[in-house]
Amino acid sequence: MTTSTLDYYVVEPSCEGQYDPVILLCGLGGTRDFDNLEETAAKWVNSGNLEPVVYIVPIFTPVTGSQVDSQQWEYSRIQVNGKTKLEHLMDSIQDGTASSKIDTTADLTVTGFSMGAVATLDYGMRFNNRIVNVGAVSPAGILVEQGQGCWYSDAAVQAASFSTSGNAHRFMACSKVEMNGGAYRSVNKYDSLFQQDFELYFYESGEHNAALMYPEIFMFLYYVQHDVIPSQNIVSSAMNYVAPSTTEPSTTQPTTPVTPSNTTSTQESTTQSTAQQGSTSTQATTSENNVSATPATSTGGGGSAPAVVGGGSPAHSGGGVTDPTTTGVEGFIERLYTVALGRSSDTIGAQYWLNKVNNGNATGADLAQGFLYSPEFLSKNMTDEQFLDILYGTFFNRTPDALGKAHWLNQLRNGMSRQQVISGFINSVEWYNLCETYEIESGSAAAPRAS
Repeated sequence: MTTSTLDYYVVEPSCEGQYDPVILLCGLGGTRDFDNLEETAAKWVNSGNLEPVVYIVPIFTPVTGSQVDSQQWEYSRIQVNGKTKLEHLMDSIQDGTASSKIDTTADLTVTGFSMGAVATLDYGMRFNNRIVNVGAVSPAGILVEQGQGCWYSDAAVQAASFSTSGNAHRFMACSKVEMNGGAYRSVNKYDSLFQQDFELYFYESGEHNAALMYPEIFMFLYYVQHDVIPSQNIVSSAMNYVAPSTTEPSTTQPTTPVTPSNTTSTQESTTQSTAQQGSTSTQATTSENNVSATPATSTGGGGSAPAVVGGGSPAHSGGGVTDPTTTGVEGFIERLYTVALGRSSDTIGAQYWLNKVNNGNATGADLAQGFLYSPEFLSKNMTDEQFLDILYGTFFNRTPDALGKAHWLNQLRNGMSRQQVISGFINSVEWYNLCETYEIESGSAAAPRAS
């Protein structure tokens, strides 16, 4: 960070881990548009609707008067030391300079509001080989509208393209009345010109300000993480989340929710650092969407008993693990704390997971993988034998039988990864039956994690 090509600040989760990066671009109000970003992002995560991310926020000066200096947002064009400002920013994100908590292998996501939305579309077209996910919320009309200062001709936009990655997400949203209908006209105009489909969402009402901007940005990030547009029930649960009160805060138990390798504090307290460096249309009446999701992985459904018995090992029997007396989803979560982590739950962590299940964002498999891929579990540095003992207790509610354990030990010693072993246990009748006992969908194993 020795160059002076661009000022930005970073909002990151307080706990250790690697998280997907999101470039966040403000509107004419400048960076103060995001004054409540930390508090709002914490609600999104703590409600169980979004996995944590690292936000990279370029610093823009608020615009005053009638003249809009659109060049302030044109980082994709301004050259500094042989590269554009945007290229310098992306380099710092993808080499980890911007934050040590960025997953440098993750897809780049850019989203912005108003003029920042115009810049988002510009960045996505100009750098479609690097920017995968593009979310323009309440966009201004300057991208192509005729008159002095427009950035592109209609023909140029029609000839341009965004990322063709199979993981790409393209999204635009606005209310039909903000800016006297200007944003609505802009979204429809842009959508008619782009050759690739965008997901569109239109609010019937809403002014051009943060009260509309944050729900729109949440919808885009939810779409990126879950591959569906959230219902307004989900949006409301995220925007209005209130942390549960505790009369006796624990002084001995950690309060970090156990999540896969992308992990943050349940409080989602974030730190800021300032650095310098060189189409489907959906109305607000969308019905509830039930989704399974695990950070940085792709998950499937569940609900019918798979054909594999006993986690893929030979038939086995015997042993047993005592269940807690609590039943239902709460009992299921408490059981994971007891069996996988060897401790009782903390109030905030348990509530985090309960919210994910109740919001339709997690299955039994998602929760189990969350615990087993968590830093707390991984830090135990278990031997293969110890690891298998935990899996049998977690997924089968019993101790290992000799034949089954020998089978899995042989698989591990011959190169099978621990994630593949976990997948074998998840795709089993015993796991399906255990989940049925707790009245939670069993789910399925996550896709292989990138090495």
